[in-house]
Amino acid sequence: MNDKELLDLILTDIHKSSCDLEAANLAQVHAAINTLTKANISFNLSFTQGTTTDPPYFTLTVNLTPTVGITITFQLGEGGFII
Repeated sequence: MNDKELLDLILTDIHKSSCDLEAANLAQVHAAINTLTKANISFNLSFTQGTTTDPPYFTLTVNLTPTVGITITFQLGEGGFII
């Protein structure tokens, strides 16, 4: 997979909708993980718990080269539960 194909994959509707700082849900995180796994693309995923002032969020990073990467933040809405 070349860089253009990888960028096309990442910039699908699932990813575009989560890049505009609106609250995302766990289904979008799950869809992103499935898409990257099926395409055999390495990624890093981290979770940061919410605080009294900030909602919880996931950070997904895909490294295109050793010095270039794409990071997407999936913010979970305030009051959301993770089961």
